[in-house]
Amino acid sequence: MRPWPVLLLGLLCLTGCLRAPDHPPVGDPAQAQPAAESFGAPARMTRSLRGDIYLLPGGGDHPPDFRTLRPVGAVYVRALNMPDQDWRTGLPGITSRAEWFALDYNGTFTAKTPGRYRFIPIGNDGSRLIIDGKVVVDDYGVHDAATATGEADLGPGPHRLEAQYFHGPRERLAFQLRCKGPTGPEAVFPGCGLDVGAPSLWRLWLWWVAALAALGAGVIWMTRRRLALEAHGAP
Repeated sequence: MRPWPVLLLGLLCLTGCLRAPDHPPVGDPAQAQPAAESFGAPARMTRSLRGDIYLLPGGGDHPPDFRTLRPVGAVYVRALNMPDQDWRTGLPGITSRAEWFALDYNGTFTAKTPGRYRFIPIGNDGSRLIIDGKVVVDDYGVHDAATATGEADLGPGPHRLEAQYFHGPRERLAFQLRCKGPTGPEAVFPGCGLDVGAPSLWRLWLWWVAALAALGAGVIWMTRRRLALEAHGAP
């Protein structure tokens, strides 16, 4: 058996693993900018941020220490896109609290184009953005919808994001995170050239299968060639 078909198949698989976009499974389509007016869905989704929900004592205007609080539930969202609006309801299925609560979104993302990115959270009331453990924007406090700005240099590889939102007294609410990359227009996170979520494990598994297949085919070919040369009396 000639090794070339196996080598070719391995190389094609390896190329596909490296270049294919990391799409979620069929039936769970990613949305660059999903429908607004939602803090997220209670069901876990691929390529999403997890938002832990906390209930706060009334009257404060400073960021809570989430380490001392127990979340009452969690939501999952692919984009942070809650525009300024009248808010009189809680989070269905989790809490009926319409004021004095906080969400702490966590997850990983990668930058399609490394470089400097500008982040613009819009919060009513407060927000704080932390990337790779560094505070990029800190706009906590009780206030109407306000825009803050911060920048971060993003290299290749995954980055850790924590986006905190604090909502005080009713009745208006807003929390959006917009961003602007080295290229392209400003958009709702992650639509500015960012991908939420770490690379899928299936891609790494296929990469190793392709590499091992190519290596095995090469070893078999070299062994058979050496045996053929020995059979013909070649030194």
